[in-house]
Amino acid sequence: RCKIERSGQSLKITEFKKYIADNSGDKALSSNIIFSIIPKNKNQLWIGTRLGGLNLFDKKTGDFHSFKNASSDPKSLSNNDILCLKTDAKNQLWIGTRLGGLKLFDKKSGDFNSYKNISNDPQSLSNNDILCLKTDNENRLWIGTSLGLNLLENISQDGKAVFKNFTVKDGLP
Repeated sequence: RCKIERSGQSLKITEFKKYIADNSGDKALSSNIIFSIIPKNKNQLWIGTRLGGLNLFDKKTGDFHSFKNASSDPKSLSNNDILCLKTDAKNQLWIGTRLGGLKLFDKKSGDFNSYKNISNDPQSLSNNDILCLKTDNENRLWIGTSLGLNLLENISQDGKAVFKNFTVKDGLP
């Protein structure tokens, strides 16, 4: 973390603090390999890590809170390998995992709702390897996987998601 100020024509670092992963501490960063950082609000950042799960960093205290997979809890992260993060127009946090599918963080319960590829279901994700997440001008969520592009069309009241899949058959390279 650094603060950079302009000094004439050049830039100058005026403050610097290094955060290093420490699995023995509850308030430490969970992995030194970071793939995605997005703001939660003015004072907090969501941080997606390689094999360390999801971290919430508090800029004021310097503390981290980690969310990780717990094999006994189906509402936890299904995979600690977070490749991408995106907040949508409703300020919902979407999490793309390596081979663990797409997750939606439920702010009220602290649970992670899962959306995965289901064999022989053309309305599920094309693949569970989520490489990128983007929203368009209509606030629709687009999901890039290793087997194509997906558009989240709808989530029903019971939590089932419907995706439209685009592949080479649709003109993707």
